[in-house]
Amino acid sequence: MGGGTKVVSILLRFFQLCSAAVVAGVVSHFIYLFHKGDGHVHSKLLFTISLAGIALFFSIVLLFPARWTFWAFALDFAIFVMWMVSFGLLEDLGGGHTCSAYWQWNYWGYYWGGFWNYPNNVTSAVVNSAGCNQWRATMAFIFLGGIAWLLSAALGVIAVATARDERKEGLTKVNKNNHVMTESTV
Repeated sequence: MGGGTKVVSILLRFFQLCSAAVVAGVVSHFIYLFHKGDGHVHSKLLFTISLAGIALFFSIVLLFPARWTFWAFALDFAIFVMWMVSFGLLEDLGGGHTCSAYWQWNYWGYYWGGFWNYPNNVTSAVVNSAGCNQWRATMAFIFLGGIAWLLSAALGVIAVATARDERKEGLTKVNKNNHVMTESTV
């Protein structure tokens, strides 16, 4: 495994760490606001915050590129799949309308903007786009973080295949040299 592979691995792992931290921070702040407003936390958000914690843990463990970290490509791919599932689940909440969806103003924006303190006449015009930028940032970092995990998986497969080829090539040279030496000594 060359130096370039290790540098790319560190950069990808650092981006994975940062994206998981952003997602964990925004979603955990949102969960805090839910509890202040006596709301219930949607299970899709619980899946996302749990996944962010898992991704934080493994991105820290795999941050420094040792030989064994490249063998974690199956784990990288599994976490990529989980990030894409999380992205799909959360995108489904808004129905593709992001900040103009019913879910946005009735759930995310309602709690993000603290509108539980106001009378019951809260409408989409009152909530408007409270928390919309945070929602978009969360979705972007979920997607980009997932792509970083996919790239780490691909890098791991390439690094392992290259190392195996180099090892085979090295063993072949040693065997040929030993074979030649034994013939010349006879």
